[in-house]
Amino acid sequence: MAYPGWNFDLGFLVWFGFLPLFMSLDTASQKSTKQLFTLGYIASLSYLLIVFGWFWSFHPLDTIGLNNRVLSFLLILALYLITSGSLALFGSLFSYAFSKFSRRSFLISFASIAGVFVLLEYLRSIGFGTLWFGSGTLIGPHWTMGNIAYSLVGNSFALRLSSFIGIYGLSFIVVSINLLLYHLLNKKNRWLFGIILIGLVGSHFVDFSPTTSGNSLAFALVQTNQPTKINYRPAEKLENFKIQLNLLNTIAIQYPETEMIVFPEGSDFLKDFSLFLSPAQAEKYFRALFAKPVLLISGMRALENEDNYSRVLMLDTRGDIIDYYDKRVLTPGGEFLPYILGSVIKISNPEGLSGFTDEREFSIGKKASGGIDFRGKLRAAPLICSELLGPSSAKIASSNSEALVVLGSTSIFHGWNGLINEALAMARFRAAENKKPLVFAANMGRSYSISKWGKTEKITPNSNAQILTGFIIPSHERSWYNRLGDWPILLVSGLMIGITFFTKNVTKA
Repeated sequence: MAYPGWNFDLGFLVWFGFLPLFMSLDTASQKSTKQLFTLGYIASLSYLLIVFGWFWSFHPLDTIGLNNRVLSFLLILALYLITSGSLALFGSLFSYAFSKFSRRSFLISFASIAGVFVLLEYLRSIGFGTLWFGSGTLIGPHWTMGNIAYSLVGNSFALRLSSFIGIYGLSFIVVSINLLLYHLLNKKNRWLFGIILIGLVGSHFVDFSPTTSGNSLAFALVQTNQPTKINYRPAEKLENFKIQLNLLNTIAIQYPETEMIVFPEGSDFLKDFSLFLSPAQAEKYFRALFAKPVLLISGMRALENEDNYSRVLMLDTRGDIIDYYDKRVLTPGGEFLPYILGSVIKISNPEGLSGFTDEREFSIGKKASGGIDFRGKLRAAPLICSELLGPSSAKIASSNSEALVVLGSTSIFHGWNGLINEALAMARFRAAENKKPLVFAANMGRSYSISKWGKTEKITPNSNAQILTGFIIPSHERSWYNRLGDWPILLVSGLMIGITFFTKNVTKA
C-alpha cells in the first residue's frame, strides 16, 4: 500500500511494513532453509506483481504489430510472470541473509541486514535489463521500479536527505528503522516503539522544503495525446502536427514571457516543421512569432547510417540548432525487442516483427547527456523518458547543468495511470538527488514541473493535449549525491557485511 503508483499516498507505511515479514522469518529460521526462501520469495513476488502491473497496459500488443488479442494476453502473462518471478529471487536471498545475520548482536545484525538489502536492490535494478537483454540494452542500474525509497516521495525530509545519500541510502535507513522497531517489539519496549513510530509517521505530513529564490525562467510544456503506431497515415501525421502548431501559437499569444518551450518524446515537431519551411523561412517565422529568443526543445526519430535514434533537438529560435542528444536507456518492448520476445514474435507474426524493426527499433545514443547553454540564461540537460528510472543518467546530466528537461511518453503503455504516478515519484527524487529543477513534457501522460527540493509545483490535470506554463529557478548547486553517487552507501553496505563475516570467523576461532 506504500507503493507510489496508487492515486493515494500511504508511503509512511514503509517505516514498519517489513515487520510482518521479519516475524515470519524469525519463526521460519527455526525450521528449514527452504521455508525461509519460500517466505522471502512470496513476499517479494506479491510486491513485484503490483509494481509490474503496468505490463498489462501493453495489451493488446498493437504497438509492436501483434493485433491478436488472445496471443497478446498469453504473451504478456508470460512476460509478467517471468519478470516478477525472476526478480523475486532477490527477496529469497534477503530472507536467507536475515536469518543468518539476525542471530548476531543487534548493532552488527541491523547494519549487515540493511546492507544486504541495499546491495540486492542495486543488483535487481541491473537484473531487469539483463533479463530482457536485446540489441538496445545498456547494462547498468537503470531499472529501479519498486525501490522502497520511492514510497517516501511524500516525505519532504526524505527528499532532502536523498541529495546526500540517494535512494539506496534511504533504503538502508528504512530497513534499519524496521529492524529497530522489530527489536523494540521483541524487547517489549512498546512506549519507545510508539514514540518512534509516531515521529516517523508525523514527519510524512510536515513540509521541510525551504523557499527557493533566484532569477526565474518562464517555460511552457506542450502535452500531446498521440497513440504509438508502427506507421502513421499522412493524414494522422498532419493532424498531430497541426495540434502541436496550434498549441505553440497559443503559447506565443497568451504567454509571451516564455523563454523555453518543450515538446514530448517522439513529437517530431521540428522534423515535421522542416518539411514545410526552409531554415531561413523557419527563422523568419519564429522571429515573427516570438518577440525574443526562445529555446525550443523537441523529440524526434532520427535515421543515421541505417540506425534509428530517439533524438532531442534544441533550437534557438533566433539562430540554429544548438545541440542534440540521443537517448541511451531504451525501453525493452517499446524501443527495441528483447531477444526472447523477438523470437516469439518472429514465429507468431513475422510481418509485425519486420515492421517493428524497420520503424520502431532504436539504437543506443553514443554520448551521455550534458548541459547546453542558452544565451547565458539557462544551462539545461535533456533526458528522455525511461532515463529517469535510474539515478545514474540524471546524475551525469545534472553535473554540468542548471535544470533537467525531460521528454516523456507513456503511449506504448496506453497511458497507464500507475506508471505515470510512479514516474512522477522517480522524477521528484531525480530533482531532489541532484538539487536541480525539473520539467517533464508528456505524451499520453501528465506534464509537470518540480523544484530542486523535489516538490511538485505544477502538473496538468489529465493527459489531454494542452499546455502547462510556469517558472523554474535554475540551480548552480551540485549536491553531495551528484558528486559521489551511490558508491558511498554501496561501500558501507559491503563493509558491514564483511565485518559480520569477519567477526563470525573470529568467534569460531
